[in-house]
Amino acid sequence: MILVPPELIRSIVEQVVHASDLVVLSRVSRHLQGEAERLLYRSMTSKDGTTSFKFLSSIYKCLRRATSVRIYHVHGILHKQRRSIWNLIVKCLRTMVNLKELGFNNWILGTPAAIFPATCPFQLEKFIWTCPLHYSHHVSLGFYDGNYGNSLYDEQAISFLEGQPRLRHLRWMTSVIYPSKTVCPNLRILEGNIGTFQMFLPGTSVTTLYWLSDSEIEYPVIPRQDALKGISPQLKMIRALSFQHPDWGWIEITMGHLQSLEALEIFSLSHVKTVSLLTIVLCGIFYNDIPGTWNRHSRARCLPN
Repeated sequence: MILVPPELIRSIVEQVVHASDLVVLSRVSRHLQGEAERLLYRSMTSKDGTTSFKFLSSIYKCLRRATSVRIYHVHGILHKQRRSIWNLIVKCLRTMVNLKELGFNNWILGTPAAIFPATCPFQLEKFIWTCPLHYSHHVSLGFYDGNYGNSLYDEQAISFLEGQPRLRHLRWMTSVIYPSKTVCPNLRILEGNIGTFQMFLPGTSVTTLYWLSDSEIEYPVIPRQDALKGISPQLKMIRALSFQHPDWGWIEITMGHLQSLEALEIFSLSHVKTVSLLTIVLCGIFYNDIPGTWNRHSRARCLPN
């Protein structure tokens, strides 16, 4: 095995599909172990808290594995172990020097003091911050502790983003609208609600927007036209726009700001007014009423990331 070129070993290991087979390979020899672990620890997006806990524990026991992690998502933190997962998350994030995508996809339970390390050795390309928007969700799960929404950790997330100038893709959902801050000057893709756009569009060169639901934005809510005034210069540069949960009121007043739009995607068009739909078609914009992704559209595929 020592005489086999490393490039050939890598090529062989990359043909393995199942994680269980990679685990077996990692135990065959030291040479195979490195390549197998590179694939085993490349991504963790499981929604199972116990699986995530074991993944982090394995990294903490052997910090070499942390260099393989490119994608890490926090979905569910409920797990069978007695220890808190948050201390483990913070400790392991400090060692993930090659991390490119980080996501927080659930409520921050357990009221940890911090969910980000004080210093981060990585520069992300994509960050996801999508937690339940209303405290009623927290109450329904029996976890409400008196803190409304997730604003306690929103501020930590914003401070974290200030140290990520290379970020190109941001997905942010919150019920609280914060003052605009230019924390991600190199953003190209932004996903969220109108509050997200008010916060992060100014000062950026975003060209692709994914407009998610606005149904749970926290009050006070300003008139829709006024909400768009502050981001009108950025909207004029948008080349691709997807309405994931169409609100026809937003669609109609937004169209006038989209001077550079090349691709428009609207999900669930069954309830759309015919006259308004004709307006969009006459504008020369194509639409999609079949759930899917922009990668399936030839015109959208050529857009810059």
